[in-house]
Amino acid sequence: METFAGFPTILGIVYAEFHATLGPKVTYKVPEGIMTTSSSTSSNPPASVPSSIGAGQQRPPPSPVIPLSSPTLPSIKSPSSTTPSSPTHLLDQPPSTSSTRIKVSFDSLSEYIIPKRELFNRLLIVSTPRYRVIGFPTSVEGEKYQRNALLFNMCFVLAGDADTSAHEPVVAKMARLLRLLEVESEFLSNPDTKQMLPDIMEHILEGLNSYFECRIPVRLQNEQDNIYANTIDLKLFPRYPDPPPVYDYQVPVLILDLSQIMEHEKSMGTYWDLTLQKVIPRIDGVAHVKRIADLADVSIELVRLAVQHLIYYGCVKMVDIFQFSNVYAVTSDVNIMLSKWSLQHDCLTFVTLPDIPQPSPVSIFRLYCALRHGLTVRDWIDENHVTEINLDIRRFFIYGVIKGFVYRVHRYPVLTSAFEEPLNSPGLPPSGISTSGVVNGDLIPSWMHKYLDGTHHYDDICTKLSWSAKELDEVVSADLGVKIIYK
Repeated sequence: METFAGFPTILGIVYAEFHATLGPKVTYKVPEGIMTTSSSTSSNPPASVPSSIGAGQQRPPPSPVIPLSSPTLPSIKSPSSTTPSSPTHLLDQPPSTSSTRIKVSFDSLSEYIIPKRELFNRLLIVSTPRYRVIGFPTSVEGEKYQRNALLFNMCFVLAGDADTSAHEPVVAKMARLLRLLEVESEFLSNPDTKQMLPDIMEHILEGLNSYFECRIPVRLQNEQDNIYANTIDLKLFPRYPDPPPVYDYQVPVLILDLSQIMEHEKSMGTYWDLTLQKVIPRIDGVAHVKRIADLADVSIELVRLAVQHLIYYGCVKMVDIFQFSNVYAVTSDVNIMLSKWSLQHDCLTFVTLPDIPQPSPVSIFRLYCALRHGLTVRDWIDENHVTEINLDIRRFFIYGVIKGFVYRVHRYPVLTSAFEEPLNSPGLPPSGISTSGVVNGDLIPSWMHKYLDGTHHYDDICTKLSWSAKELDEVVSADLGVKIIYK
């Protein structure tokens, strides 16, 4: 899981709609200068944005939207006294805050903010080098509307280089909520309730930028005091890339002590998913996914899904099945161990046995550098006298794979005799292996041919067939038409 770097700031929120005579127009915008137009098409400018709060002060929680019947509704006035013959040009006004330095031209984007009918009811993002506008143009059909439809769009404006993945579902949810309010209570088509939108937009802007969430009660005219039948709940969630697929032959390794976390939350009355409760105790860094499914008596599909969730949240890393016949090699990233003392300390703590003097970091570095193609773990141990060193060999390789400077060199058996002249060779497969399905005299059973096409390595084949590597060696070595590729 990637490190979360925080949410980008929302520069402004714009509510636009299609007017029966004026066409696409900006009705409300927060802050006032976030979007410009060639003429004053905003018939109802929003209330002024609350003054900024000092660094040492706490922002007040969002207050309920001013009810329709309240006499304290802010007057809707233009920030400057202008006449229709002298429209306000926001480009000429100095920005009041840093968030208004980026100003969006509505005229150049109107066909995307209120687009053609084919693009309605779906997420639209307009990207430029300076800004990015996220919208969800929505239509409400009905004969009571002029032109038989109400067309609107509430857009978020962010910087051009901002990651908008967390804001996109919020924009879509807000569009659905506004549509629901319109269908149930004519919230947008009624001018009295529609004028609540500027206050709602201010609360959304302040809440999402300050707390990454907001809760806005909306009280309509026919509702009693302190009773809110409708509430707008929005929250930003970080978005991470989808986890990679989980294969049966992979071995999950816990990065966090999830058993302790589960016990703590259980004492607080919180219980985890039943599949996770069965799977997590079986994750020991040795058992592969298929073995975990057998031990936990859980469907293999559910185990894969559970492990994927743990990978997504950074609780698990995947490694290969450790065997002394494995071959490993190092990448150039191994040099990082020479420059990072913290990495050396973590490595020694993880790969050595307790209560026994530890080897030096240089010794560990030399052992990693001694790994190479064609050298099995067994031969590596003999060549470097590893048994004389305080070292947990399995954890030694797990640490290197997790950190990314050690990788497994897999063995891929490839049946070439299927494309060449038949090659008969002496030797018998393991006991219990039927050879009744041989093809052209080959000693490889025909049902195994699908595993010998160069896309399945030893771990994959052995896991699917529940064989050991030695048993597979006996089968593939019985036919000279099978070649082994290391990669």
